Amino acid sequence: MIHTDAVNCIARNGVKYDRVRILQEAGYWVEILSEAVSKEDLEDSQPYLTARIEEDVGIRDTLRFHAWNLITHDIVVMIDFCTATLQPMNEVFVDLLNDESKGMFIKSAVSQGVNTAMLFLKQSNEEFENL
Repeated sequence: MIHTDAVNCIARNGVKYDRVRILQEAGYWVEILSEAVSKEDLEDSQPYLTARIEEDVGIRDTLRFHAWNLITHDIVVMIDFCTATLQPMNEVFVDLLNDESKGMFIKSAVSQGVNTAMLFLKQSNEEFENL
């Protein structure tokens, strides 16, 4: 998934390039999406988030919510570009498929929150709407 603002990029040498084309040529399936929630959507129901979202991850990070709508697979694995996997993840997939979990995440080493650099989700349009 690539945000609509991140399709065209400028390399360090100043040359503009199409990130989607490069990923597709490398064999990736690319979905171009915008944020799942607008700031206006949050204003009435989530004043705390509205006031703080830009000082945290920003509204564009809600793009990740679209992962729940990817219906062609049983599990969606979201990994940031700066995350490396050091061992097979087969056990995670088996555990997730065999229980009632909606997803799995890794606890953040730095805060009490969730490390969103790697998420394992079961597809669910209902969960997307809940979010």
